[in-house]
Amino acid sequence: MAGANAAGGRPRTLLPRPAASQASTSVAMIDGRLLAPGKGDMPWELEPGTLETLGRCDLDRAPAPSGLLGRRLGSPYSAHPCWDPRTAETWNFGCVFGPRPRDPWFPWHFAGAYDDGDDIVLDLARFRCWTVMHEAISSMGHLTDPSCFPVGRLRRYRVTASGKVEDHQINALPMERPTIDPRRSTTAHRNVYGATIGTPASGVTFTAVARYDTELGEADAHDYGPGHLVSEPLLVPRDRKQFDEQGWLVAYEARLTAGTTNIVAFDAQSVADGPVCTLPAPESLGFTFHGQWVHA
Repeated sequence: MAGANAAGGRPRTLLPRPAASQASTSVAMIDGRLLAPGKGDMPWELEPGTLETLGRCDLDRAPAPSGLLGRRLGSPYSAHPCWDPRTAETWNFGCVFGPRPRDPWFPWHFAGAYDDGDDIVLDLARFRCWTVMHEAISSMGHLTDPSCFPVGRLRRYRVTASGKVEDHQINALPMERPTIDPRRSTTAHRNVYGATIGTPASGVTFTAVARYDTELGEADAHDYGPGHLVSEPLLVPRDRKQFDEQGWLVAYEARLTAGTTNIVAFDAQSVADGPVCTLPAPESLGFTFHGQWVHA
């Protein structure tokens, strides 16, 4: 019954057991295993060929929580594991968090980070603050007034060894779900790819695919316009041995009114020219957050 205590009374309610992950965020191939992580618990393992669910994967208890409180809260596991190509290691973390109204700004997703001498450089999609975003989502006002919804923009931060923090906006075009060439993970990168809002008429719907040049501050984008929704774009290198940024950006393009989905591919260096390939999916793939390209 809605509003009633869980079985066990108030003590059980005050110390709830963690809910299993809904595996609703992303997929990752780790050590030959296809995993579907969420945000608050261990990922689920899938059979790579058939996508059959094999069960909850505890990763050999590598990130097992410690202490009474840790065991009670479960095993939070980030939906965004980071692959370090130099050490052949996968890094992840788990944390339990909530809104912090005093935060001066709020990042939802990071594009990448790397060491530059003694400095740390990181690119992220920054929103003005969590409080404004929370209010917009809670009131649902953004559905009728898109201008009330805060948008993220790509910014670069540099943290020096002395603790000084410098930052600048790379481009004013709104963006979210930033990605980089996965082979450059943990190393310097020039291009960041993401989904963006092409026109004010699109509201908060990400209708465009874009490449952001972090050196020139330019954006190269293709906008499908209102009524469309694009996913996070992923770079597929033309030649895996050449680090020349040549390749394709692959994404989903959903047509909301028609209820159909296309798989689209762009020349990664000429996104504004439009897709070089459009493959209709046999059925609507719905809304998706993140993905990963896996070479056969």
